[in-house]
Amino acid sequence: MLSKNEKIIMKYVYSQCEGKGTCLLSSMEISNGVSHQTYISSYEIEEILKNLEMESLISVVNSDKNGRAVFCITLNPKGQAFERDLENQRKALIRRVLITVAFACLSFAVTLILRHIFF
Repeated sequence: MLSKNEKIIMKYVYSQCEGKGTCLLSSMEISNGVSHQTYISSYEIEEILKNLEMESLISVVNSDKNGRAVFCITLNPKGQAFERDLENQRKALIRRVLITVAFACLSFAVTLILRHIFF
């Protein structure tokens, strides 16, 4: 299970790599890309990218581009299915909520029937 910041970073990386499967991003580009959602420092971005790599979502290679450090990020098969997994998680959550509401309504109806019968 990914943390909130890991999901934010992974969504950004996925959007940048979509279609190509790979992209070159600096920590500043990532920070600017997710700044409307949360503030994440360069150090945290590096740690999150390492965690995403350990989860087998992406492969990261550090390199230089015009004297500045960039990450060459490649989506692994698990990373390419990231958006589909998010959608499946949303559907599962909605399903659980609907089942809970249905059982609550059923319990209420049974309670009313039993009160009417015994009282």
